[in-house]
Amino acid sequence: MVEKLTVNLLTPDTVVLQKEAEMILVPGDDGEIGILPEHIALVTRLKPGVVKIYNAGKVEDKIFISGGFAKVHQNQLNILVESYNNIEDLNAELTQKEISHFEEELMTSENEDFLNSTFKEIALRRKIIETIQEYR
Repeated sequence: MVEKLTVNLLTPDTVVLQKEAEMILVPGDDGEIGILPEHIALVTRLKPGVVKIYNAGKVEDKIFISGGFAKVHQNQLNILVESYNNIEDLNAELTQKEISHFEEELMTSENEDFLNSTFKEIALRRKIIETIQEYR
């Protein structure tokens, strides 16, 4: 039996991380999904949250993602994201300023597409604040 699987964190431009892992937890739409070696093939959408990579029975990496997709196939997990940050790099003060800026923009626009996009940006940043509070 295979004891590890390969995890690849990808953006549209580059491979961000490639490593072997005993287990990976990803933030699925309906909750965390645990991926172990020999996992069945799977394609799923990911919501904003934390990818946790385990080795030696403990979390080795915690990476905040903005959402994306995960594909498991032949003992390899590919996670495609638009943006990511290591938990240690998240900045609560800056994120709160960004939320305030977006909230101000909401007051000045009536364009429905712009409003929907702005609400999504605010929700993402609120998830960042929640993640900072949980992991620090």
